[in-house]
Amino acid sequence: MKKIRRFKISEHTKEIARRIKKAGISLESLSIASQADLQKWTVDLLNETDPAVVYASFDKELPSTDKLFDVSSAAVITLGTKLSDKINSLTDDELKKAAQICVFEFLDTAFDFVTNLIREEAQNDNFQILPARLLHLPEGGNYSKADTGAARFARKSEIMTDDEKVNILPVVIEKLDISKISVSYTDGLIAPQHTLVFLVPWARKRRRK
Repeated sequence: MKKIRRFKISEHTKEIARRIKKAGISLESLSIASQADLQKWTVDLLNETDPAVVYASFDKELPSTDKLFDVSSAAVITLGTKLSDKINSLTDDELKKAAQICVFEFLDTAFDFVTNLIREEAQNDNFQILPARLLHLPEGGNYSKADTGAARFARKSEIMTDDEKVNILPVVIEKLDISKISVSYTDGLIAPQHTLVFLVPWARKRRRK
């Protein structure tokens, strides 16, 4: 198992501004009148994050379903408790929605970082990775594949069914030492709030004829 804490997440203010506008939220009404104001507000939120991940690869050790392959990587990403507390403390509904959009941009960046690490590991063993299978999603996100404003990690992944989640999520949690990144799983609930759990299946590269 590999653990990485406090990896870099960029603020991506232009993408955040696009998503906020698409959600019908006026930045001016939130007293965020300029790009500089938006960047400062985004960086302030980013400073509340404590990004961390644990991940590992398993060979035929996870419950078998038609959605899984012989080799899969499992990962748990969290943005930490401070960020969740900050979001939940906001009293303005529009500001809270805008902050949630920032959070999911941060999660997109973290997801890309981890899947790229898994891709390198797979390629070293002559495998390629397939689209991720999402096992746990933070509440309050937009996960529609048809909506360009939705979280990117959801648009390019597959959300597993409730039955698959029930069968597989506890096994993944057991195999990964999530306490090392201050994540808990109690009575079926995962904390902190902004935590993402997913699988990345591997497939052998086809030999060229």
